[in-house]
Amino acid sequence: MSSTPRAVKAYVPPAYSNFGKTGIFQVYDKDSLDHTVALVNKSRSVEGLKFEPSIIYAPKANPRGQVKISFTNRSRYLTGVAVSANLQTEASKASSVAVSARNVLPKVLPGLNVTLTETTSEKDLSGKPSYGAFTTVSADYARENAALTASVVTDGAAQVGVTASAAVGFEGFAVGGDVKLIKAGVNAAFAPKAYNAGVSYTAAPTASGAVYSGALVSDAKFEKIKVVALSKKLYGYNFIDAGVQAKVDLQAPKVGAPQREVIVGIDYRATPETVYKGAVVLNTFGGVFGIEHKPRGARVALSATAVFAKPASTYSAFPITKFGVGLTVGDI
Repeated sequence: MSSTPRAVKAYVPPAYSNFGKTGIFQVYDKDSLDHTVALVNKSRSVEGLKFEPSIIYAPKANPRGQVKISFTNRSRYLTGVAVSANLQTEASKASSVAVSARNVLPKVLPGLNVTLTETTSEKDLSGKPSYGAFTTVSADYARENAALTASVVTDGAAQVGVTASAAVGFEGFAVGGDVKLIKAGVNAAFAPKAYNAGVSYTAAPTASGAVYSGALVSDAKFEKIKVVALSKKLYGYNFIDAGVQAKVDLQAPKVGAPQREVIVGIDYRATPETVYKGAVVLNTFGGVFGIEHKPRGARVALSATAVFAKPASTYSAFPITKFGVGLTVGDI
């Protein structure tokens, strides 16, 4: 007796830059904790304009302002074109404007997305921009079993950076890598700043709805390695996401001690209005704890995050080394 072959769902792997990426460790990965007051306004027009001014109070620094603006054009001829801007009042912080278009060649390369960005600073190019801003053109393309990205950034004169990545895979398993080349001057040659590779796997959802995934990726020319194991809806509980992340220096860094850390992170949605976020470094017993709360029916969101260190003794309290609070009002 013959049987009909079961159809296999097409698998599109994540872009290499997303291997092991998760919001679970976001509370730990913040560079600094600031006090923030923000106002969010969303228009009811077809453009979906969003206007978000904020005041940021950073530790040991003067208050600074920031304005985020974004909208998506839904007109007949420019469907899928989005514009976003991040404007800073402090010169040391990068201001940027980006225009992105999705599925720009639907008949030739369906799924090709392109972004044009102007920014006042660029982490991969150390010099100041010759004409006041760096220009970046980037593209990403994903199809069955493959995902590709490429970008070029330049100051319009001497500095140029080129980045490319590729990922291939099937049935939840993917392998990939990237390379970054930098040209620092007119007479300089392109030199590799980074090249890395990694593997990623996402299992099919279990009967309880849990989704388990993991990744192994390198960083900084294979000088570092990161291993991540993640679970969404841990054991089928819709309100718990958890993960373990290990970062190890394979080579001694030029400055400071080698990095060796294992982090456990958790997002716990206690109620529809309240989310707890935490991360603990197992080898140092320090960590971060945060809470986000949005009262039901209110146009207000509150957040607080604190960093704590290892207690001095078994019976000592966890010392708080820094903290930040946030207040957001408006269309949230």
